[in-house]
Amino acid sequence: MPSELPLTGARSDTEPEAVAAMVSLVVDELTLFTETITRWDLSAADQLPEYLRICFKALNDITDEISFKVYNKHGYNPVHSLRKAWASLCNAFLVEAKWFDSGHLPKAEEYLENGIVSSGLISSTATILRLWDDLGSAKDENQEGKDGSYIHYYMMENQDTTTAECARNHAIDKISNAWKSLNKQCLSPNPFSATFTRACLNLARMVPLMYGLISSTATILRLWDDLGSAKDENQEGKDGSYIHYYMMENQDTTTAECARNHAIDKISNAWKSLNKQCLSPNPFSATFTRACLNLARMVPLMYGYDDNQRLPILEDYIKSLLFENTPTQGVY
Repeated sequence: MPSELPLTGARSDTEPEAVAAMVSLVVDELTLFTETITRWDLSAADQLPEYLRICFKALNDITDEISFKVYNKHGYNPVHSLRKAWASLCNAFLVEAKWFDSGHLPKAEEYLENGIVSSGLISSTATILRLWDDLGSAKDENQEGKDGSYIHYYMMENQDTTTAECARNHAIDKISNAWKSLNKQCLSPNPFSATFTRACLNLARMVPLMYGLISSTATILRLWDDLGSAKDENQEGKDGSYIHYYMMENQDTTTAECARNHAIDKISNAWKSLNKQCLSPNPFSATFTRACLNLARMVPLMYGYDDNQRLPILEDYIKSLLFENTPTQGVY
């Protein structure tokens, strides 16, 4: 956290101003951090706040470690390329932080341009990855363009003339165009090795599958977490969760119980999708696929609260590990 502003639990009339000042301070410190990374200036890092010095040191250490391993295996030292990549990423994050600080709502293309690397082959792959991510998040969380994604900004930019469905179709068209561009670049001479070109192509091919298997698991985890938190803390949809936003979106027609049932239905649909993906050919190893499945199975144990705000099923399984004769009940 920024080191300059004290935190207090008391509310006051100046609290919004204090929050705004804190956000501005964070942006100022992130600007210094990004400049330090862009120059990769170890001496300048000493002038950063302590929490950012720790971040920079960790970044420097992991970059050196990766470079050392690549050099030992392939005889090539990628340290300068990695530093440039980190600088590019941090500058993109800084742009988003400044948007947030100033209240600026970027245009859809401005958002997308900041989110991808502006190099032909890489740009096409990154566009496919970025837009599939946004499509998956919006559909997965039923946010319909309210998720701070390309779809969100496109709808804000065209709010008088478009709908969530039109925005999604527009994103799909851009994915189609990016695929055409990627195929053209893969079939034409380019400065990249055949291995790297093939890796970009395979990454783009994997994206739809990746956001199927992984997003289904993440949906189950996210919604069970929201269900468990709301029940555990008796928040009834006021917890800043999926249930909260669903009730806000449908405040004239729904109740907390209806919102919970809707979330349970979405968990059921995510399970159907996950089972289908696990039983179908996919680009992931059997170990990774099984890990996604087991993570989803484990979720009800972690968030299966009862009326006494306890986790009885999880308690039974823990007891079974300690006392062999303790019977356990099923998760479902």
